[in-house]
Amino acid sequence: MKNCPNCLGELAGQVETCPNCGENLAKYQLATPRKPEKQKKGGNRLLRIAGIILTVIGGLNTILSVFMIMANDFSEEFSMLILLLVYTVGSVVFLLAGIAGVKNSVKPEKPESSITLGIFAAVFSIPNFIIATGQYYSELKHSIEMAVYTDITDLLYIFLNLFMFLFLLSPAVIVPFYLIGAFKHQREDV
Repeated sequence: MKNCPNCLGELAGQVETCPNCGENLAKYQLATPRKPEKQKKGGNRLLRIAGIILTVIGGLNTILSVFMIMANDFSEEFSMLILLLVYTVGSVVFLLAGIAGVKNSVKPEKPESSITLGIFAAVFSIPNFIIATGQYYSELKHSIEMAVYTDITDLLYIFLNLFMFLFLLSPAVIVPFYLIGAFKHQREDV
């Protein structure tokens, strides 16, 4: 049994006004609280995992792109500088999208920033794909064809090119999962 906060009279069941003094009980929120709805974790978990992976990829890609810009002489290939600058901006977008995905995976009321950054990450994964397929795939193919396989440096060079190729392609694989998680997360809010 509950008591009226105004006159301390007993209240029977769910009433909006006290039968003794007429006090409006809605302002005291004496109604029995509803049980919170059980939240589905599928979109949250997918968004969180993809966000963590994108954060790592974005951070490492940002560092890698800065080294690539510093190590190259762009006097002959200005287009490569433009591509690397876009790649650097994309890496920062991956980093920000990953952080937003991890942060917003526990907040179903804020899926819009994850979706927006996910779309930007999808757009910026195109330069990664171009660099991976253009530069590292051809270097990987060439190093495999020319390797003697007796020297450890040949194997390390092949491994490095394979790693770079897969690393640069990884956002193209992770971003769709990130967006699926973000859209599932948005539906959970509704």
